[in-house]
Amino acid sequence: MSGDESAGSDLREWARVARGLADLVFDMDVIVGVFDNNFLAEHSCAGLELCREPLRCAVSIDGELASLDAVTLDDLRRHSLMLVRRGWDGDIDVLCDRIHRDYPDIKLVDLLQYRAEIFNRAANEELALVTLPIWREVHPLLWTVPTDWNISVSYGLLYVPEPAGYVAEFPNTVRAVIE
Repeated sequence: MSGDESAGSDLREWARVARGLADLVFDMDVIVGVFDNNFLAEHSCAGLELCREPLRCAVSIDGELASLDAVTLDDLRRHSLMLVRRGWDGDIDVLCDRIHRDYPDIKLVDLLQYRAEIFNRAANEELALVTLPIWREVHPLLWTVPTDWNISVSYGLLYVPEPAGYVAEFPNTVRAVIE
């Protein structure tokens, strides 16, 4: 496949995922995930932040990075790091910008979204994966290591902007509990 064909395939896949996310929010009453204000606007949904989750690094349990107390960007030199594509989340874009500017020997691998096959790929190919502490037990062959990146993301409820009935009550009830 030529570079142009590959790029076209990637763009089609990104468009499919974006449509799927838009449909997901409208096909389901409430979902939980990572978001920022740009994400909410792009996908025409509302969000309720439950917490800020620090970015972590999931690595193969057999890899050299698994023994570290914390993964630094220096540790990732000459490694591949999987993370969601630019524009998905502004906080993650900060990490991406830092890597492009200061660590050009870290190969970035763009993700469209976190799915089971992404965690499998990270484990099978010994790729580092930007992840969250709450996902630490998603895959038995990945170990989630703290980082020194000092970047966190919003994690919470996503729902249609004007939910009806009981759906509207749920985020309001959750909001009352956490405030």
